Amino acid sequence: MEQSSAQAAASTYTQASMYYLDTVTAQDAAQRLKQKSYALLAARAGDALLDAGCGTGDDVRALARLVGPTGRVIGIDFREDVIAEAQRRSATDTNTTFEVADIYQLPFAEATFDGCRAERVFIHLLDPRQALTELIRVTRPGGQIVVMDPDWDTLAIATPDVAISRTLTHLICDNTRQGQMGRQLYGLFQAAGLQEVTILADTVVLTDFAVAAEIFHLRTLVELAQQQELLTAETAAGWLASLEGADRAGQFFSAITGFMASGRKP
Repeated sequence: MEQSSAQAAASTYTQASMYYLDTVTAQDAAQRLKQKSYALLAARAGDALLDAGCGTGDDVRALARLVGPTGRVIGIDFREDVIAEAQRRSATDTNTTFEVADIYQLPFAEATFDGCRAERVFIHLLDPRQALTELIRVTRPGGQIVVMDPDWDTLAIATPDVAISRTLTHLICDNTRQGQMGRQLYGLFQAAGLQEVTILADTVVLTDFAVAAEIFHLRTLVELAQQQELLTAETAAGWLASLEGADRAGQFFSAITGFMASGRKP
């Protein structure tokens, strides 16, 4: 039976999403940040942990190895296709569970987990405060909560035309629901009453244009700029060509700073 156009579109969207998640995870800088977040959770053998917005489950599986066979790690995401892929990739794991769930209304009792974690989730939320409130609710007293997000207003791309680059980097920040979430995390954690709040910052540097174009959605970005009549098609094409030329010369440079907040539930 042939797929309907809607099914085909959904399948293509799922494949693109998985490719994007895998591309980000494959970066050394991303792995460095993930390891820092695991350390802040202070996971021990036998702990119960939650990864909110787990994607395809890479972090759930990594944390499961830290808590061992007597512990458990639950990953939640709002997308059924993503959870199905996480379950497929984790089929041989005995201490991981994946559920479709709403971060604003987590389906867990109070004080269920020894620690909770969210990565690149709060930037997409309408109400980050409510999400953090829920993570706190399901965490046991003394447990750690770790949230990490980029700050899109720190995106830097080296190009000869600074004005165009500023236009585009501001555009990506302004078209992300919580584009400056990274810099808001400290205040968010303090306002929520968490203790021993700490912030780590780490700048991710990408010198491969193809990778940066994928992670930063650069081609989609220039299309959006044209739609909003911020750039002409000729100017947009020239900007991308200058980046490709820099890449061929081994001179392409881009970077973005991510922030990681950690706090202890009283």
